[in-house]
Amino acid sequence: MKESRLIIMRHAKSDWHSSASSDFDRPLSSRGERDGVRMGKWLQKKQFYPEYIISSPATRTRQTSNLVAEEMKFPSDEIIYLRPLYLASLSELLATVESHSNNVNCMLIVGHNPGMDDLLCHLATEPPAFTSTGKLMTTANIAVLNFGKKAISVESHSASVELLARPKEIYK
Repeated sequence: MKESRLIIMRHAKSDWHSSASSDFDRPLSSRGERDGVRMGKWLQKKQFYPEYIISSPATRTRQTSNLVAEEMKFPSDEIIYLRPLYLASLSELLATVESHSNNVNCMLIVGHNPGMDDLLCHLATEPPAFTSTGKLMTTANIAVLNFGKKAISVESHSASVELLARPKEIYK
């Protein structure tokens, strides 16, 4: 059996100055678009190929998912958008992982904070590294959780943090 991985990603930087009528409709900023491409290229370079990409349907997460998918040559029409992932709680995120991870070696979930922070802290065997300003899942941050030869699980502290990548910290 191959190693099982859950990749979690917070959406890239959104445009707070857009004319969007709601938080749900807020698009990515130009920096967010650049970071989405950068992180997709990083995943491609690291050879992480998810069998599923599951995303919140909010505009900024949808755009982030599509940018990453394009860089990874993942068909954008196969991205799964789930309304409950919009500002999802830890329990909603765990239910999503549990319902989509059967017989899956690698999957990617793109969502929002504080849920992404909560999911990472719940699953990680060791406390993950925070930034110097005390943040965990910054915008466009990717955490790769490795379950080893076991299946992806929602059990507390069941995966090691294989990689934690933030756009500012990876090769540009």
